[in-house]
Amino acid sequence: MNANTLSACRQARLTIATLTARAAAVSACLLAGACASLQPTHTGFLNDYESLRPNAAQASEGAFRKSGLDLGHYHAFMIAPVVFKSAGHGDPDPKALQTLTSDYQEALRSVFAKRLEQANEPGPGVVIVRAAVTGVCQAHPVVNALAMAAVFVPVTAGAASSEAEVIDSVSGERLAALQGVTNGGRAFLGGPVGYLSSYGQARRALTRQADHLASVLFGSGEPRLTISTATASVARATTDSAAQSTSN
Repeated sequence: MNANTLSACRQARLTIATLTARAAAVSACLLAGACASLQPTHTGFLNDYESLRPNAAQASEGAFRKSGLDLGHYHAFMIAPVVFKSAGHGDPDPKALQTLTSDYQEALRSVFAKRLEQANEPGPGVVIVRAAVTGVCQAHPVVNALAMAAVFVPVTAGAASSEAEVIDSVSGERLAALQGVTNGGRAFLGGPVGYLSSYGQARRALTRQADHLASVLFGSGEPRLTISTATASVARATTDSAAQSTSN
């Protein structure tokens, strides 16, 4: 077999591989199309959906904040266990679901801890954050890898939706709420690497929704940092000691 024949064979194999990858990409795109763009959900997890309005941070989301809310009355928060409330967008496998709800709960805890102390029980000045993951779309890493190798463009993306609210732990009054929804395919969901993880983009989507809920409640300004009672006592003791040394 001469050099020209070998070259032709290699070219033919490359062409077949490229066409195969493109066919796989198109097929995956068609299969994933129904899950490519989640919408705000209405599962019944929230008691009231009528008061929700477009979120300033994300117009596709529904948000609520109590009129005239004075956050000065609140100093601490609690996170209720995050649950899964299916909206019929395809339920993830149990292991992935456990990871997603756990990560969402940690994201909520992290963002609220920037503004309030964490409490162990309800009481005056304490808010409770209730949240549910309501929809999940997974990316298809193998298909995306083939598509990116063939046409440089991934064809499936992860996404997630949730419903959450912040309530007064004593009265049960709703202070803020969010119908969160974030679809993949954007740089903030991990860039190209995000397409190579089944649920990586969905996890990042829920982290963004935790941020959005906090923005609805607290506003988009800098976090109001708080210090614990113990830390405040140490600070006061240090100040008093320094003042006494100066006077002596």
